[in-house]
Amino acid sequence: MKIGLISDTHGDFHSMQQALELLRDTDCILHAGDLYQDSRWLSTQTHQQIEAVIGNGDPVTAGPDHQLLKLDHLNILLCHGHIQRVQHSLTSLYYFGLEKTADVVIFGHTHVPLVLQQGLVIINPGSTSRPRSEHGCTCGILETGTDSAVTLLSLTTGQPVVYQPLQFQ
Repeated sequence: MKIGLISDTHGDFHSMQQALELLRDTDCILHAGDLYQDSRWLSTQTHQQIEAVIGNGDPVTAGPDHQLLKLDHLNILLCHGHIQRVQHSLTSLYYFGLEKTADVVIFGHTHVPLVLQQGLVIINPGSTSRPRSEHGCTCGILETGTDSAVTLLSLTTGQPVVYQPLQFQ
């Protein structure tokens, strides 16, 4: 299964369209917040199922602050990360993932692409609109199955900026 990953779109429809082009062959797309309403626009532009959560830029009543999804054989926790204060440390996010029995945690908020594998997999696809790293605007693809891996892609070039093979227990 191929899972598209997107976060921190902040109403930038042009960059969301660029991300959709890179994610066109995915089975579904997970949006890790900011802005929740962007997920509604995305759902009008593609056939893929879109799952989304709110971020710190959304009203708390706009949607869920996290979702635990069962995709393929994995428990995937989707959240924005602001509640877990990821801008300071990933510790709360890590323990939140363990509490929810997640295999993978997808988050945003920092606008910095990241892949960590320490017991569980933690992924930030970066931001499609307001990057805070040398990689520029990014999105990602999580591939499950026998050759599990995550690839974070540059919206500008379409090329990988991070590639990480994954192993799940």
